[in-house]
Amino acid sequence: MSGCSVKVYLGNRLLWSGIKPANTAWTRLVGLIRTPRLGPDEGLIIWPCKQVHGFHMKYALDVIFLDQKMKVVSITTLVPGQVSPWFRAAHYALEVTAGQARLFGLRTGDMLYMEHAGKLSQA
Repeated sequence: MSGCSVKVYLGNRLLWSGIKPANTAWTRLVGLIRTPRLGPDEGLIIWPCKQVHGFHMKYALDVIFLDQKMKVVSITTLVPGQVSPWFRAAHYALEVTAGQARLFGLRTGDMLYMEHAGKLSQA
């Protein structure tokens, strides 16, 4: 999935369509550090991932931690320089613009779905 965009849904509702994958050592390490800001439809999904940091970041993020079935384990707002809690059950970390999780009404226990190459599936 490297180099492509992924769409993220809650049920039939499209939440984000410009999510970039980060599943290699390099893309997980760099994350969003080189991104001056995120648009409302953009973000990053990192895996495997149980914890993230905001070192060298210039803006706050909502980090939505998901298990292997894409169930929301926790939602954390991360400010620059901060380290998130570590979540044993997490497999993915979805990073989006701060405030969007609340805007979309996301809650722990919600099931998200990813669409890639025209096919809707759980990750």
